[in-house]
Order: sequence, then C-alpha cells, then structure tokens
Amino acid sequence: MLRDELYKSIPNKMSLPGLLRRIDRLHKQSLRNRLASEVKAEPGQPIILLILERAAQAGYTVSQNDLAQALHVSDPTITTSMKSLVRQGYVTRTQDPADRRRMQPTLTPQGMEAAKKCRRCYNKVNAEMLEGFTKEEEDQLLEMIRRIQSNLEKSLEK
Repeated sequence: MLRDELYKSIPNKMSLPGLLRRIDRLHKQSLRNRLASEVKAEPGQPIILLILERAAQAGYTVSQNDLAQALHVSDPTITTSMKSLVRQGYVTRTQDPADRRRMQPTLTPQGMEAAKKCRRCYNKVNAEMLEGFTKEEEDQLLEMIRRIQSNLEKSLEK
C-alpha cells in the first residue's frame, strides 16, 4: 500500500503528533483485522456493542441519542448502525416508555456474545501494543499522554 511505503520512508525523528497518528492508524488496522476474523460487524459497531454491554451489566439503558453524543457522531449515523445491528441479530430496539420519541437499543444474547468477542479483540490488540512494557512503564506512558491531552484541552480554553 502506498501510504505504508510513505510512512516507512519518514525518518525515525517523526514529530509527536505524527507518531501518535501513526500509532492510532496501526492500532485501528490491527483491531480491524482481528475483528474481521472474529465478529461480523461493520466499522464503528464494535464500540457500540461494548457500550451496550457495559450498560446492561450496570443495569441501565442508553438511548440512541446517548450513543451518538458519547461517540461524537450524528443521530443519522447511529440510526444507520442500529438498523444494521438489528438486521444482524445483535440488537433489539424498543421505545422508551417515558419518551416515545426515544429508542432504547438492547443487546440480544447473540449481541452479548459478539460484544465479548469484541472485548477480547480489543484486549489482545492492546496487549500486543504494550508487549515488553512493565506495568510501571504502562502507567507512566498513560500518565504522560493524559498530561499532553490536558495541556491541549487547557490551551483550547484560552
């Protein structure tokens, strides 16, 4: 792939933002490959399955609007994903009894199994990504990245 060849030609002294973008791209590619072999889901759907799984485990429901806000996507995007997840048998949707305009998605048993597979894929890719790091090094890395995030968020508030 041309893009991969271009990345390989960039010197090792890549800027931090460039390096973070590259890591993000590799992580997504690795995750996409692993999910494709484990779960029949379209891009963007695994995170929805995981959110719905966590909500079910905690005993609460989320609306499609809640999902759209949490994932920073439009309502039509979530609606399209939900329709596909319903067709695949992973999700059922019911009207919110308190507000009939709102739809509440719920995982089916098949959806719960798919969510478990997605979680295993995420965990495997994350373990591969951090292979060779001690727990202390992982914690330090996360702390530094969180500080970078916080610094950038503060600079946007100015």
